[in-house]
Amino acid sequence: MLIILLLTELLGSASLVAAESKDYEWEVYGATRYNVSVIVENPQLDSDFSVTVRLSLVSKDWSLRFTRTKWMQVLISSAGKPLNLDSGKYEESVFLNETGDSWQRTFSFHIASSEYDVGRGQSIHISIVYKIAIEEISVEPKTYYHATDSINDPLALTLSVPLLSIFEIIVIIVAVVVVLWLSYPKVGRWMKRKKEEGERKAKEEEKRRMLVDNYECPFCGTMYDRKFDRCPRCGAHKKAEP
Repeated sequence: MLIILLLTELLGSASLVAAESKDYEWEVYGATRYNVSVIVENPQLDSDFSVTVRLSLVSKDWSLRFTRTKWMQVLISSAGKPLNLDSGKYEESVFLNETGDSWQRTFSFHIASSEYDVGRGQSIHISIVYKIAIEEISVEPKTYYHATDSINDPLALTLSVPLLSIFEIIVIIVAVVVVLWLSYPKVGRWMKRKKEEGERKAKEEEKRRMLVDNYECPFCGTMYDRKFDRCPRCGAHKKAEP
């Protein structure tokens, strides 16, 4: 049981970190409103993590026919480290016609701890911002831009270096399995001896209890209850001795 708990703890130390997210409201012309969700999966150093930006049409102004997406961009920076990552502009034309329609894009990033002098068990603080450009088609097409502020309104995260890497966890598990496999015969023999010893003690206890509760006939060796004066087999009196 202790070994299972140890392996569970080791696997947990290298497991994926829970996703982080933040929502933004974007009010455009008239009654048209959008929701922008930023979702970060597995935010850790020395491993790939993803940033998903989803634009959803929440409400439409009466004059809006549809919205056409133009491009999206994600920027990652750190105040304490020379870290500046840019996904580049991802251009895609998607039509948002009705409320509830959405457009999303997932960007992958990798931050190596060795590049920023972050040791095992340490962490850095990062800020994630996005930029989006759309075009609203109504009577007169207009282009709008929306971006979060890297200082006032970013998605702030803390990225840590895992105490143990996946490779180290695998090595530890293999070592534990090998030790268990090599020690299994000895453990089996020890368990067998303990079982035999327990059975022997149980028999001795049963015999002792029988001797206390019963009487052994000195003539034929029959065990019978002490409340009887004569042996039920040979009829010898309890007080008679050969």
